[in-house]
Amino acid sequence: MDLEDKRQVSYKEGNDFANSTGMKFIETSAKDDLKVYDAFELIASEIIKSNINKEVNEKKNNISLGHGDDISQKKNSKCCNKK
Repeated sequence: MDLEDKRQVSYKEGNDFANSTGMKFIETSAKDDLKVYDAFELIASEIIKSNINKEVNEKKNNISLGHGDDISQKKNSKCCNKK
């Protein structure tokens, strides 16, 4: 690894922190061209997965009326309750 003598965080510390917070961890080196592409690919993949999951969840919360109209369902909605 480049600048190994100036390392602030060990591989184990970084990996342990990532695991404890549910994040991905990948050690890279731009100088040695080590896993840089892999890191970008991992980030892009996670963004795509996140966007797909978001779209699926949004679609689950909509009801199609068959005429292109969608009505968002709201949990604990007070629909039709008069005060």
